[in-house]
Amino acid sequence: MPRRRIPESLKLLHRVQSTRLSLAKRLNALAQLAQTLDSCLCRDNSSPATGATALSAQDALQLLETINEVVRTQLLPLLAKRHLPISTIAQLNEEQRAWLAQDFQRSI
Repeated sequence: MPRRRIPESLKLLHRVQSTRLSLAKRLNALAQLAQTLDSCLCRDNSSPATGATALSAQDALQLLETINEVVRTQLLPLLAKRHLPISTIAQLNEEQRAWLAQDFQRSI
């Protein structure tokens, strides 16, 4: 029986979720996963993805929801324990929100 290939995005998600890996390795996998998603979601619609890069809109949404949950419940608390807290947008003051909005617009 042929072995089923796990798409690259799922392999990376499993690395992000793995409590057996160091925080650094999990964050690295998260960065790679973000790049993979970006390339899948931002490619030209005239050339549909195939194979390991194929990702439907529903799959992408479900993957993003899972990533958000892992970051919120696992990675952010680990970062805070290491004295590297990351604030949510709701925790920012007006000046910080304005800077964030400008930086976001500039980067896209």
